[in-house]
Amino acid sequence: MYPRQLTDDEKAGFWQKPLDWKKGHPNYLNNVYQLLNGIQAMDLDPQATILEVGSGTGWTTEILAGLRYRVVCLEPAEVMLDAAKERVSRFLQAHAMPQLATNVSYHCTTLEEAELPDHFADAVLFFESFHHVVDENRSLQQVARFLKPGGVLCILGDANWIPGLKEQEEFWLEEMKRFGTLESPFTHEYLMQLLATYGFADIRRHHSVNGLVPVEREHEPVSKFAGHLDARYVNLVTARLRGEGDGQEAMPDQVAADETKPMSNGGGRRASGWARLRSVLREPGILARLVRKASRLIAARR
Repeated sequence: MYPRQLTDDEKAGFWQKPLDWKKGHPNYLNNVYQLLNGIQAMDLDPQATILEVGSGTGWTTEILAGLRYRVVCLEPAEVMLDAAKERVSRFLQAHAMPQLATNVSYHCTTLEEAELPDHFADAVLFFESFHHVVDENRSLQQVARFLKPGGVLCILGDANWIPGLKEQEEFWLEEMKRFGTLESPFTHEYLMQLLATYGFADIRRHHSVNGLVPVEREHEPVSKFAGHLDARYVNLVTARLRGEGDGQEAMPDQVAADETKPMSNGGGRRASGWARLRSVLREPGILARLVRKASRLIAARR
């Protein structure tokens, strides 16, 4: 199970994230700016309902709750969900808002297996979590079911898969071996295709430009100031679920994709083919739930 693979210092991040103590605090700024940009882009009414997928230990949840959103948290790791409950409660107590704790609910499940009401959410937020889904087709079917017509999907902080980049492949394979989590990001082309197929419109990719821009450089392209949050390298995406009368077609069973293509193939859509994933899943310490789900999907695609 992922949390059990962490060192003691890494487990401290349950309570400390997104803080960091490096010069300039790059991780802190990147994380906080992304969340704030996402909140601004979603443009929700006060007390709107946000489904937060892969909510982890709750650092984003506490901010959303403090802003008086209603938050429905999905997180498959029970130990992380327990930490989130305590962290959010402490945050709201410390800010004299304990009554807002009732606006947050917690569900120990994956998105694919979640049983929630139809069309209850004004927004669905993935913060560094969309690349963890095992079945992207089922996941987006669920998102489309949970969102209200016209609701907003916001995907933040997911690395953009660049086919043929060996360093990316090696990094994610090592992450999977160590933590037992699926690390399978998307090319932006495939992500755009998926979103359009499952009924989303007004699909926008964003550069995240944070900090101060010297007036002497005001005529330079926006991408010059995006740094690590350049849309070429990170999927920072918003989209709106089509409403009635928008010409939405019936939902397909899935988007056809050849998952066995080599990762170096320029047409590859996800970072790891199922054959590679299966070999990684044989490593000791892999989450049993992920093994069962991945095995079913592998068998279905043979």
